[in-house]
Amino acid sequence: GLIILGVFFVAEAYMSDLLEEQKQGTLSRIITAGVSPLKILSGKVVGCVLYCLLSIMLMRVIGWILFGVGFGDLPGEFITLLTTSLALTGVMCVVFGLAKNERQGSVISTIVVLTMSLMGGSMFPRRMMPVTLQKPGMLTPNYWSLEALDSLLIDNATLADVMLPVGILSGVGIVTILLGSFLLSRKIARRGEAA
Repeated sequence: GLIILGVFFVAEAYMSDLLEEQKQGTLSRIITAGVSPLKILSGKVVGCVLYCLLSIMLMRVIGWILFGVGFGDLPGEFITLLTTSLALTGVMCVVFGLAKNERQGSVISTIVVLTMSLMGGSMFPRRMMPVTLQKPGMLTPNYWSLEALDSLLIDNATLADVMLPVGILSGVGIVTILLGSFLLSRKIARRGEAA
């Protein structure tokens, strides 16, 4: 669970760079050079997904080496980690797309990350929560990622067994990346016009 919390902060740091680049004028220079906001965002989103995926995989290997946490079905784990990375990146796209500046984005994203992590079971097992808090946790990517990973690692499930959580993570990722990219591209285009 803490791996998902940690990677949520990785996605936050990666996406916050976009607003920092905007503040420093780097984005304006890139747009002036003829690079479209779509290309800028595509590069940022793909980079963030890959960075999150590599971070999770590194933490899994460290967990295996130091604590003996074994691996489940490798294709199942890989796809779960990939779709988790996609969903976490998407959530941060929306947060920073709505934020007016990097500072506001940082504050809002911390609240979002901690709330989703608490409700989704990243901080402590959901079964220990009151029932009234367990249901809203199902609205978080943390919940679905942990559901899939628990099934893979504890119940010896395969990729076929975790298609529901993987599908939900994929859907969350695609929808939030599209929404966040729309919001961010408008923000970048306005900045480019001002330059």
